[in-house]
Amino acid sequence: MTTKKIIATLIAVLLLLTGCQKSDNDLAKFHEFVQQFEENNRTIKEKTDELNLIFKDVLEIYPDSLKVLISGLDTTLTEDEVQILENMIAKEQDASLKTQLQQILKLEREIDAANTEIQKLRQVLPMPVVVERGQSHYQLCMDYLTSNHDLSREEARKLIEKTGLFEPLVENFYVWHYYHGEVFGSFVTQGEALISPMQVYRRSKEQARQQLEAAMAKRDSAIFISEQLQKMKSELESELTNTQESLQITQGKMDSLKALQKRIERDMNSLHYYIDTKKSMENAGYLDGGFLRKTKIKGFPEDEMFMAMDLRKNNTIVLEASKFGMNSFKKVVVYPKSIKMGVDYKITYNPDKTIVSMIIKKGHRFRQNKILIAIE
Repeated sequence: MTTKKIIATLIAVLLLLTGCQKSDNDLAKFHEFVQQFEENNRTIKEKTDELNLIFKDVLEIYPDSLKVLISGLDTTLTEDEVQILENMIAKEQDASLKTQLQQILKLEREIDAANTEIQKLRQVLPMPVVVERGQSHYQLCMDYLTSNHDLSREEARKLIEKTGLFEPLVENFYVWHYYHGEVFGSFVTQGEALISPMQVYRRSKEQARQQLEAAMAKRDSAIFISEQLQKMKSELESELTNTQESLQITQGKMDSLKALQKRIERDMNSLHYYIDTKKSMENAGYLDGGFLRKTKIKGFPEDEMFMAMDLRKNNTIVLEASKFGMNSFKKVVVYPKSIKMGVDYKITYNPDKTIVSMIIKKGHRFRQNKILIAIE
């Protein structure tokens, strides 16, 4: 970007932030400047990574000179440091090494140019919010509008509903807010995070696709069962016109049908759970974990080893330490971890921890699912 274009850009941003232009075009321009900031930030990261690879190759040949340059790369190189590098390039006879030194100088100048643009944009752009673990885009927007502009929560909610929110946020993302008059916008960039918003979006989209396929598979299974039941019902209704003997046979089949319907309804509304000590589950190959590795499900026991709880009738699993040969419970963990404690369920202990209760808060997260309850 030329000096004239940079000056024009900064003037446009100043006009934007002082309220000289009051339209949706201001928001679009603000977004454009945020993207320029992020592009320069990304350029610095990419060029710095490339520099580090080159330094590894040539540091042994020019240890003293390159150490001086490395310390200067965090800021703009001085004229003396540039002169050192140019002298190294002029004296070098090895064509390959000379090319690497020239690349160092080229990359440093590109990083310097990107840093210069970022510093100019920082003078006029508001500081972004650096995302912390567990924060949501909606809540950050709400906090900004209510705290920085004294809007009521209802006024803020109406503005946020018109804004494209990005979820889930990742720690160290940047969130930029713009508000002027009745125009509000909020944008998410990679910032200091190791993953980009686009990568997060693709992962979320893939997870959603997998969940949809699983739901469709369950739906198809339910349709098949329903068709089979309807077929059985039609056959039974036809047999009712037969002799008394046939009627008795039919009655038996209808009883079996009702029992089957009840079992199906119970299974479709039941949680299946398996309880054992964490160590036993690891030894059996159901759980996998270790030092500095999160414990996760490796496999499930056979179906007949699971207990079932009809969530239409009950929502609490009660465990007694004495039944497991324990004096008290130290810890109870539920797997998979995608089911969140405090959100989907909660764990409560009696005062001496001899009895623990797992209370289901969101039944739909557990229906037709299997869980492992590991006790310690």
